[in-house]
Amino acid sequence: MKKVLCLLLCALLLCACLPAAMTEEEMLTDATGYFVYFLREDGSAELLRYVGEDGHVIIPNSLDGHPLTAVRQNPFSYFDTHFKIVQKQCTLAVAQDHPYLATIDGVLFGKTDRKLICYPSVRDGAEYEIPDGIEIIGENAFYCCDRLSAVTIPDSVTAIGENAFYGCTALSSVIIPDSVTAIGRYAFSGCSSLSSVTLSCSIPEIEPGLFSYCSALPAVEIPNGVTVIGAGAFIRCSSLSEVAFPDTLVTIEEDAFNMCSALTEIVLPSSLNKIGYKAFRKCSSLKTISIPDGVAEIGHEAFCDCTGLTELTIPGSVASIGRHAFYGCSGLASLTLSEGVATLWDFAFGNCTGLTDLTIPGSLTTMWASAFNGCTSLRTVTVADGAAMISNAAFYGCSSLSSVSIPESVVFIGDEAFTLCAPDLAINVIPGSYAEHYCKEKGLPCQTAEIDYSDAPTDWLKH
Repeated sequence: MKKVLCLLLCALLLCACLPAAMTEEEMLTDATGYFVYFLREDGSAELLRYVGEDGHVIIPNSLDGHPLTAVRQNPFSYFDTHFKIVQKQCTLAVAQDHPYLATIDGVLFGKTDRKLICYPSVRDGAEYEIPDGIEIIGENAFYCCDRLSAVTIPDSVTAIGENAFYGCTALSSVIIPDSVTAIGRYAFSGCSSLSSVTLSCSIPEIEPGLFSYCSALPAVEIPNGVTVIGAGAFIRCSSLSEVAFPDTLVTIEEDAFNMCSALTEIVLPSSLNKIGYKAFRKCSSLKTISIPDGVAEIGHEAFCDCTGLTELTIPGSVASIGRHAFYGCSGLASLTLSEGVATLWDFAFGNCTGLTDLTIPGSLTTMWASAFNGCTSLRTVTVADGAAMISNAAFYGCSSLSSVSIPESVVFIGDEAFTLCAPDLAINVIPGSYAEHYCKEKGLPCQTAEIDYSDAPTDWLKH
């Protein structure tokens, strides 16, 4: 299933590389039946795919009389119309007098844009040094070159395209020079032997899927200047145990570190504003995390099933904690929700079976259903004055819960909020409060707090 999903994702990415207005009718096949191309407005041809079966391919100067002036991406690795991977096993050559294309040691280059277009997957040699002067490593350029174990990128290179080294399963290390200002999504995805990477200090973000499924990568330093870590950037990097985050980071997007099962500690920078959907889901070895004051949102399932997490402080800057955000964090024994936290989505801390004591801040205005459902070790809950509600099934199945204190500010308590709690549950309420009325209506045992009716201090008379 993982492989199928990965292939479908790549298919969408490769299809997206075609010109925006192109349809199947506009994709032409030359007279030989081997080359699929697109006719540009100036009458020249742009090569899209090679569909022949020859073991050695000579790329012509023209297609059906149209000068061949460009190759959009690697034409020998693509998905067909049935989303099946096509990987042509062939060597390459072009005429020496070709005005736009050239081969050097069997590798295809574009002369005009100084782009490495295609490194044939059948090329001999485990190591390759990209010629100095090349400025772009094109999309899919080294796609699934599983013989390649080392590549040297010169400091003339400024951009690395999408999927450029996708599936280079033998590639063990890479140094990306500071001349590189852009690295496309999934550029190193599936490089399962990659154990060392040095990133350019000139990139503004880590693109989606950039190092996804790099299962041997143990550590990474995100360079200063990066503001976004994209969706799935390090998903399933199962050996990743150390990540150094820059002080410029603002957003960690969805699935960024999902299933990084070796990650043990996270220190997030004060610049961070958002932790996205499933960002650290199933990081099962994660024991400590420092969430800085300044983070405004923790997304749905952000830390779901982080079973090794033992303590957590949510700063007051976090207005919203998402659905299932910490669901199944069974090792979580200590939780501090600071004043400022306003919204808990459903099952936010569901099945946190190690949690024993809880204080809900007075700033909480919205609690969705089952926020603490199944916290079987939870014994005491104190709701601070100012909090407005307790949701449906909020503490359902908290079988050890024996003491709850609810202030007068609470004006809504949902159905089954305390169902299947401890038999000796005592709910402490203020006389005449909504909570007292709720307990009497539901037949729940409640205790009313003593109210001090003695005279107030008279200091105010002296002013």
